[in-house]
Amino acid sequence: MGKGGKTMKTTVSMRIVVVATSLHLAVVVSARAETRTWEGDDAAEWTSTSFDSAGPEDEPTAAGDTAVFGEGATTSTVTVDSSGGPVAVGTLSFGGADAYTLRKKGADDTLTLSGAEGAGIAHTNEQNHLIGANVLLDSDLTATMYTEGYGVEISGDVSGAGRSVTKAGEGTLTLSGASTYDSGTWIERGVLRVANVADLAPGVLTFNSSVNNQTTVLETSGSFTRDIGTGAGEVHWSEHGGFAAYGGPLSVTLNGGDPLNYNSFNQKHIHFGSPSATHPVMIENDIDHNQNNTYIHVFYNPDTDQDVAVLAGVMSANNNRVRVYGGGTLAVTNSANTWSGDVWMEGATVRLGKDGAGLGSMYVGFRSGISVIESHGSLNMDTGTSAGNVWWANPGG
Repeated sequence: MGKGGKTMKTTVSMRIVVVATSLHLAVVVSARAETRTWEGDDAAEWTSTSFDSAGPEDEPTAAGDTAVFGEGATTSTVTVDSSGGPVAVGTLSFGGADAYTLRKKGADDTLTLSGAEGAGIAHTNEQNHLIGANVLLDSDLTATMYTEGYGVEISGDVSGAGRSVTKAGEGTLTLSGASTYDSGTWIERGVLRVANVADLAPGVLTFNSSVNNQTTVLETSGSFTRDIGTGAGEVHWSEHGGFAAYGGPLSVTLNGGDPLNYNSFNQKHIHFGSPSATHPVMIENDIDHNQNNTYIHVFYNPDTDQDVAVLAGVMSANNNRVRVYGGGTLAVTNSANTWSGDVWMEGATVRLGKDGAGLGSMYVGFRSGISVIESHGSLNMDTGTSAGNVWWANPGG
């Protein structure tokens, strides 16, 4: 019975191993990984010796266990106190109707995430949760946010030598503290939001979405400057992914500002924007599109018109195809663009400069969905598939 009359939910299973030697029989008893449900009240703390409530009968969690934060507790604020020893757990699972805060009692109080097959954070409801405690990764972490537009924020510092973080699911994982884990950050789906781009973990950042039409972005603001590659401090397109701006504009400069080509992105789909993006994201480099067809997916936030993707450098190509799809806006306004070929519009908006500046010698094809060309001044285009022309296979204008 927990404090306040609540019944503690936990199932204890044991395994017994009999070890025979020439001298004696030894019985070693070890607890299997358990699923534990928080039922604490306002006075309850999560410590190295107690979980669920402040009562002395409550057993601690251990590496590999799952701690569930759902309905049934009298408070949704959990105080983490590791001053008496490590507070260890394998997976944090958030669900139900309540929004939880896992706060730290003191500045150094830390959750240690550890499991034989990796550590996890799982989010399944339409609530946003906050982990204010520091997080020490004793295993690689997979954070799966299942609900778009919602997720988990870790405002404490995230550390772990030789450990990595993988963001999965369509929701948002926010890292607003300092991240010093050093074995890489993988974005497989959804949004990884980093409040301060300078606090992005020092390992390689890898975009790894196998689905080309699902948001897969690093969402931040300021200046993102990294080389393309697979080493520490670099960025790599193993699969599809890209960038979105949140809280302010985002400027992306790759390879020190040197010209790029589509092979720089490993011939993967480049993603811009997200359902939560608030500001423009800008790629500063010149891009040569000659190597292959270019695929750009522009996602959008329906609550703002500021979440524009901008290709600021000079776009060059010799009779190649650029496919722009998604419901967002891609701005290509550089009057020095020399690309030729065709822009296939598939439900997106392409914004040109005055009098169509930025189009170069491309022609526009409205291929699918409802697509729009934006410009101002005078835009004179013939119908057809020659340079500067426009043709319709689907609605557009």
